Formats: sequence, C-alpha cells, structure tokens
Amino acid sequence: MLGKTRALLNLTLLVRVNSNLAVRIALVDRVRGVKRDQLQRALESIKQQLDVLGEGVEEIKKLAGHFKPLAELYERFKGCTEEYTYVYNKQKKQYYYWYLKCPGKNPSSIYLGSSQEGYNIVKNAARSAEELIAAVEIFTKAYRNLADAITQLEKAVETFKLLESEKKRSD
Repeated sequence: MLGKTRALLNLTLLVRVNSNLAVRIALVDRVRGVKRDQLQRALESIKQQLDVLGEGVEEIKKLAGHFKPLAELYERFKGCTEEYTYVYNKQKKQYYYWYLKCPGKNPSSIYLGSSQEGYNIVKNAARSAEELIAAVEIFTKAYRNLADAITQLEKAVETFKLLESEKKRSD
C-alpha cells in the first residue's frame, strides 16, 4: 500500500513539474514574440504623458487646497440641524427665524436669519468642496500607482533587453 502511495505521489509531482515546464516554455515563447523596441517606444511615450499629467496633478492639488477651509466648515457643522424657531421682541410680538442647532458644540445655536437659503448654498458648496478634496486625494493616489506601474514596466523591459543580449552572446 505504501509503495502505491509513493508511486502516486511521484506521478503527481512529475505531472506538476511537466505542467510547470510547459507553462514556462509557453511563457518564454510569448516573451520572445514581444517586440521590445515597440514596448520601449510605447513606454517612453507613456512616461512623457505621465510627466505632463504629474504637473497637472500637482497644480490640481494646490488649487484644491484653496477649498480646505470650506470643507472644514462642512466638517464642523456635520450633524447640526436647521430649526425654525420663534423669538419675541420687546413688544412681545412673535417672530420666526432659522437657527442651526449643534448639540455638544460651541456655540450650540447659530442664527441663520429669516431664510435658510443662504445656509443651504454654503452647506452645499462646503459638501462639494469636501468631495472635491477627497476626489483629488484619490486621483493623486491613482497617479502614484500609475507611476509605480510604469517603473515596474521599465524594469521588465530592461530585463527583456538583458535576456536578449545574453541570448545573442550565447548564440
């Protein structure tokens, strides 16, 4: 029984080695079919475009920084509610005004006036500013990832060149 198990294990290892060898041979054939000068030209073109994009990313990041105070305003008043509340004047006449109620914050109540329209405009602009800053951060990370991928591709193309030159030497 032990002999059959060993034979089966050896057969399994042989199949794995042969399948790995077949995959390696297929991979080498695929790499040989790649036109390295085309890769190099495409990579150089991508790098030039990436440099232009990098300048744009930095400019966008700098300009988005101007919106940070507005985004911080939105963050500060997150969780606050608008409330239409009445007040009395000296003649005991009742008037209604809009207040921003922020429990646990200082000040806890902020006067907005007789119309909440101005506050809604500011709130929407502040929310948009926060979304813009988050999108710029995502864009910046994507740019960095793209730059890293280009660097890895450069290394791969250099390795292809090295392998090709070694093959020519051996022939």
